[in-house]
Amino acid sequence: MSMKKIIDDDELITKYSDVTEIITSALDLIAKANVKELLIDKNMREEMDEMEHKVIQKVFPIKVGAKDSDLKFKKSGIIAAVQKSLMSAFPPLKTFLQKHGGADGKYGPPTSVAIKSIQSLLGNKNANGELDKPLFDSLLKM
Repeated sequence: MSMKKIIDDDELITKYSDVTEIITSALDLIAKANVKELLIDKNMREEMDEMEHKVIQKVFPIKVGAKDSDLKFKKSGIIAAVQKSLMSAFPPLKTFLQKHGGADGKYGPPTSVAIKSIQSLLGNKNANGELDKPLFDSLLKM
């Protein structure tokens, strides 16, 4: 039987109209579910972006006196990771930092001096030795 005959057959259409209604309803439910999923996904992304922004504001800039053991760092090892990155990427800084405790997780004057020298090399006019998020991200990629 060709499609044309099936479409034109009133008896078949009447017989299977309930199937057509069920399929149409199912497709409508799927479409509504997809929209809801997209809205939930969008809201979750917005909430995650907002939470990430709050965390960044609390953590950065990292200043002299900060330690990995500080409550705001929750023993993350963030400062030690920066120190290790500096030491592996810049041999002169490795020698300098090793003389002053190495990757000890303490953001003291030696780490600040190392960050200040990187900031100066990058042309930062406000080379203050405080570690901001963009520089942090760059250092960890090295």
